[in-house]
Amino acid sequence: MREITSVEIHVLVDELRERIEGGFVRKFYEIGNGAFRFQFYSSASGNTTVYCKLLFAFNETRFAEAAEEPTAFAMGMRKHIEGAAVTGIAQHGTDRIIILGLSSKSGRRSLIIEMFGKGNMVLVDGNGTIEQCYLAVSFRDRKIAPRAQYNFPKSTATVAWNSGESEVIGAVREAMGKRKAMAELSKRINVGPLYLEDVFNRAGIDPKGEISSEAEAAALAREFMAFLRRAEAPRPRTYATDGVCDYAIMPIRKYEGMKAVEKGYASLSALLDDVYAVERVSIADGSRARKLEALSANIRKQEELALQLKRDSEGYLSAGHSILEHMSVVNGVISYMKSNRRATLGELKAAFPNIKITGLDLKEKRVLISLGE
Repeated sequence: MREITSVEIHVLVDELRERIEGGFVRKFYEIGNGAFRFQFYSSASGNTTVYCKLLFAFNETRFAEAAEEPTAFAMGMRKHIEGAAVTGIAQHGTDRIIILGLSSKSGRRSLIIEMFGKGNMVLVDGNGTIEQCYLAVSFRDRKIAPRAQYNFPKSTATVAWNSGESEVIGAVREAMGKRKAMAELSKRINVGPLYLEDVFNRAGIDPKGEISSEAEAAALAREFMAFLRRAEAPRPRTYATDGVCDYAIMPIRKYEGMKAVEKGYASLSALLDDVYAVERVSIADGSRARKLEALSANIRKQEELALQLKRDSEGYLSAGHSILEHMSVVNGVISYMKSNRRATLGELKAAFPNIKITGLDLKEKRVLISLGE
């Protein structure tokens, strides 16, 4: 499945705001492979479980797959954020970055979830210093590592969610005359290629071509303003057709032209929960299978150990019976050695010609006798 877009993060943040703001973090789990689960609670909304998969999803969920054994990152996160009040949830500009404001007795923090590049989760204290990070990475202009200062990535976007038509048309004009106008415009209007392409299609302009006139620029600006209005009243849906499986927060013209099968959802969270359900159940089943295999292997080892102990106990029992049967001989050897502490193996054998004596160690005070043969 494709990566989540900036406008979809905008919608998810709006959906989750009323569910988790004013509440607190109850639990944090690391599921594995860049996936996490949060348990929030608020008096207004009760329990809210949020699934986070870096680059792909941050949505309320009804699933709760088993978590991995706690890593150092998970343990550190739990120490700092469990029990913390959620003071806010926001998107950083139009970037693919989610910010959770947190407050606890130990101070204020920001949990920053980066949904671009390789994805990352970074916990920053009130002074902007990184306390925990899922991945320690270095870029040309920023570094993410414990004790480093956190800096947001530089953005070239000039259009925000509340921008007016003059700002939009200004960004469009800057892309006029460029050979790949949509790619050029995407630097200034950060909504994701699916939606920007749809704006071009609705304006009747080839997404792979140029913006060649003021009329086309004006048409694009109008369609983008209409897109912003649609984004504030999302109508999430999935599209399925031959070779195509995608989702969107609004109708997409190219998929309508393909006559794709649509399924509507009440929220983007509900949509993403369905989209990733098969993958998550598969991962959960795989995790259960690995645990069952480990348990089976452990049982086999225990059975082998029990069998070996049984063999050993039978051997010890047989040896005990043999010693009891020959106790008088054993006592005789012991008495002889007490009286002859420097006796040699030859002298000991000569004293007991009817016993098979195989060894003598005066230092360790040990005599080896073979009985029952």
